[in-house]
Amino acid sequence: MFKSMINPYLSSRFIGRNISGKKFSLVLGFLLIIGLAMSSSLMAQSYSGGSGTSGDPYQIANKADLKYLSENSGEWGKYFKQTADINFIASDFQSGGDFYNSGYGFIPIGEGDKFGTRFTGSYDGQNHTIDGLFINRPSNSGIGFFGGVRGWEPPVNISNIGLTNVNITGSGFVAGLAASCDYVSISNCYTTGSINGSYDNVGGLVGWHGSTSSISNCYSNCTVIGTSESVGGLIGRIYEASVTNSYATGSVSGTITYIGGLVGRNYSSTVNNCFWDTQTSGQDLSAGGTGKTTVKMKTHTTFTAAGWDFEVETENGTNDYWDMDYSLAKNNGYPYLSWEDGEDVSLPVELSSFTATSGHGQVTLRWITESEIENLGFNIYRSIHLNSQYTIINNQLIPGAGNSSSRHEYEYVDKDLSNWVKYWYKLEDVDYSGNTKFHGPVSATPMKRAVPREFRLYPNYPNPFNPLTTISYDLPEDGFVELTIYNMRGEKVATLMQGKQEAGSYQMNWDGTSQSGDMVASGIYFLRIVSENFYKTNKMIFIR
Repeated sequence: MFKSMINPYLSSRFIGRNISGKKFSLVLGFLLIIGLAMSSSLMAQSYSGGSGTSGDPYQIANKADLKYLSENSGEWGKYFKQTADINFIASDFQSGGDFYNSGYGFIPIGEGDKFGTRFTGSYDGQNHTIDGLFINRPSNSGIGFFGGVRGWEPPVNISNIGLTNVNITGSGFVAGLAASCDYVSISNCYTTGSINGSYDNVGGLVGWHGSTSSISNCYSNCTVIGTSESVGGLIGRIYEASVTNSYATGSVSGTITYIGGLVGRNYSSTVNNCFWDTQTSGQDLSAGGTGKTTVKMKTHTTFTAAGWDFEVETENGTNDYWDMDYSLAKNNGYPYLSWEDGEDVSLPVELSSFTATSGHGQVTLRWITESEIENLGFNIYRSIHLNSQYTIINNQLIPGAGNSSSRHEYEYVDKDLSNWVKYWYKLEDVDYSGNTKFHGPVSATPMKRAVPREFRLYPNYPNPFNPLTTISYDLPEDGFVELTIYNMRGEKVATLMQGKQEAGSYQMNWDGTSQSGDMVASGIYFLRIVSENFYKTNKMIFIR
């Protein structure tokens, strides 16, 4: 009876020692007890803690925990929470490493095949990261940290996890976080690294995002390369699902069709208040969203005007999803999610113009703000040399607008100056905390101005033009002036001047951008000047 329970190695060993039946029975019993103890120990150490329930999730604290999770599909319906950052190294994926797997690397959690076993549980990263994940399965679909993920009611939740420096290769349905999602809620997650797919549905964060799934407060900075359709910086393909308060900044390239910086292919979801950088992308057109120049993409009012909820304003709500760092230290000056750093970044006053106009014995300084954040007011500094010391000239702080996303116009007249002397000016804004920022300098030379004899609007030069044209006009008397550009449909494109001006000759440039800062299309435009006793329209041609 005992021999049938012993493997040949143990049997020959024990027989060779001529152990008696009694002693053999004791030894065998001891071995069985040890074996059972070892099995129990291994089972207890499958995770670093927890029981896998919603109230007591399994704890993922190290690579061994991840390995057990990825290799045991019976665990894919449980609850998990990550309790520490996990860092892979190159040797983990090399021959002899725990995650080598014949060169295929990490085994995705959940099978991407629609008939396979999906991940149906919950994973809370608790703001931890997984660094250096490597997967090389170019012939397989459903490749990512999570392969196939599917929920129902309630949906599967994946949250608060960062996958950094990933290197993932697959066929179709390939992504950094989750290859394929249906009825899945993803929040506060991000990916960085490289994603390569040889078929469709390839994304930096998610490959396929469908069936009432949601993504919120997420981003991806991955290099995403696809050799088929539906390739996107954040999502490869979206179908009847939602994305809110999320962005992508990585490089995206594909060879067929449906290639997008944020989403490769959108089947049925509505795009609202979404923007892309026309200059860095080189793309003037998109199936959804609004193209903006790099400057406008790094200007917070572009987004607050569209209803984005920033930390430094309350007009769009108090959830404070977004922030921006004008020093360019964070996300290179583009908007980012406020949870990325947890601190308010004070935004400066946004000036659209700061000019100095000469008069007889005086200089008129004008500036226009498009927005102001905690702006206490302004100071004017003057010097007679560009690089010499500047001296404040206003007796008291010129009041600012505080917190405002509306346009404000300011004017200050510096009087009793010497004619034919060139003066330099800087503008300083001061916030509630005493922080300051300078704008300028600009210059002007007071002189007795020759007053034109009649109103006149000169032809712009050059015409046709790209990128700039110069507009000149004469005013024989002081008065209100409005200089406006219209398109062929009679729609207002931009207002170049609107306010009171002294008699004199004026010049200004137009760079082919609309009032909102967008580059206009090639075509014919009309320049109209209106004053109290004068009206004229000229035709201009803009060529891109």
